[in-house]
Amino acid sequence: GFRGGFDVDITGGVREFSLLNVSQASTSGGTCTIILDSLTYSVDISANLNEKQTCEEIAYFIDTYIPDYAAEEHTGKFVFIVADEVGTRGNFSFTPCSGLTATATTVTEGADSTGEPTYLTTPSKNGDIVYPLISHTRGFEWDEDGFHQILSDEQRDDEDFTVNSEHRINNADLKPSLKVERIFEAIESQFPSIQFNKECLFGTPNGNLQTTELKVTSQATSSGDAQISLGGFTYDIDISSGTKSEVASQIKEQVNLINGYKAFIDDSDDENVIIRSEKYGVEEEADFTPDPSTSLLADI
Repeated sequence: GFRGGFDVDITGGVREFSLLNVSQASTSGGTCTIILDSLTYSVDISANLNEKQTCEEIAYFIDTYIPDYAAEEHTGKFVFIVADEVGTRGNFSFTPCSGLTATATTVTEGADSTGEPTYLTTPSKNGDIVYPLISHTRGFEWDEDGFHQILSDEQRDDEDFTVNSEHRINNADLKPSLKVERIFEAIESQFPSIQFNKECLFGTPNGNLQTTELKVTSQATSSGDAQISLGGFTYDIDISSGTKSEVASQIKEQVNLINGYKAFIDDSDDENVIIRSEKYGVEEEADFTPDPSTSLLADI
């Protein structure tokens, strides 16, 4: 069923939040230009994509190749773009390829920390605040016209009646709900003398999350590829020439695209990548094999 949501971050500054509205896809494809934080990037768009697929391709490019930003396709028409850190940012703009129509908008300007807390709402399918498919206004049904409100007998008997946007679901039909576990955590935070048995309420995972450390010991002098094995599966990693810390960042970004794993840079060593499984239990030992032509070396 449908489920969307968002997170609310409390910070001492503001993270920039921008969106790209794709109103028409390109049948021929081509190269678009995106400027984020005053840096220019070229995005190759495949031919014969619809608007949703175009948004997904742009979001994937930003997530993979543009540092310090996260992007997500939303409702088949938008790309939500959020800066990873608070602070002022440079210009944001988008120049589409032939046949593509898209509008770039900065919704929330980034701001440096001033010491005062700031609340930033970030769209997230796995957010702490979610929209379950529950309407307090109308009933809905599915038929040959798709998903829409339940029709009356008069509407069904009317040969000229057409289902349009006003009969379909919208945000006014959905009631946002805070995840129950967050409510208990908020009570404990506000009243430290109260502690709930959350293991009894929500259960507790068995075992541990497997954690792997990958230490880059020699920089990449040329571009090439590498293979990383996680959980018994091998994945290709694209490596560009760079310093040890730059290569570590490349590996982190691409591991984060692998379903079931999260990677981050060690706070005390920017040449060390920490990779953590999102599933509890024993996994096969991880392995990392770079192409010898890159001169890249790493201990895992």
